[in-house]
Amino acid sequence: ILGILAAIALPAYQDYINRSKLATIRLEGQTAKRAIEQFRANTDRCPRDAEELGLAAPSTPGLESLEVGSLDDGSCAVELTIGMLGTYSGAVGGRLLMAQGEDGLWTCSAEGIPEKMLPSDCR
Repeated sequence: ILGILAAIALPAYQDYINRSKLATIRLEGQTAKRAIEQFRANTDRCPRDAEELGLAAPSTPGLESLEVGSLDDGSCAVELTIGMLGTYSGAVGGRLLMAQGEDGLWTCSAEGIPEKMLPSDCR
């Protein structure tokens, strides 16, 4: 009985840990979103890059890069590229894209990240 419980609980726990690591990475994106909103309120345009916002290089484990800029439609965006999440490699190279529409609301989309790992608003 214990073996069966361990066989079920261990993978579920690993999924939970990996989702929490991805959520931590997303928090760094949330910080960039707030900086973009302030920048746009002051300049009425999207920042060219993270340096223009004064953001430090990404420091969150598993976050390979954080890019800031504007999309073709003129909306501001933050793109997070995922690296290794501990021992989990299923999301390496995957990207989370958060974009601010004309109405000021942010949307989230993902590419290359398993759906079970994503926050509900990015699926």
